Amino acid sequence: MFSPSVAQARRLEAQARRKSELYRALKRELPVRLTARQKIALNRAVNLTHKAELAALDPDITANDLVRLDRCAAAARAAWSRVADTHKQQHREAVPTLQELMAGAHG
Repeated sequence: MFSPSVAQARRLEAQARRKSELYRALKRELPVRLTARQKIALNRAVNLTHKAELAALDPDITANDLVRLDRCAAAARAAWSRVADTHKQQHREAVPTLQELMAGAHG
């Protein structure tokens, strides 16, 4: 079999891959360069979701702790969605529609 260090390295690699997947999945909501506030919200959502996933696999964690961690992760994802939605709404309002451009409303 593998030595503990090789097995541990593989586990860490898999965890890093999963964290990257979470980051890309959440970042897809807002495919622009992120502000500091947006980065904080995104990283918090990714980190807490990842910790909740790992905790769910831990046989030693209590059900109460798992529920608390899962709720924190859900709240962080909801906060990220609000940040992304706010940005989308502001961007939508700032960009004139084609009809407004043709009518000369912005310019």
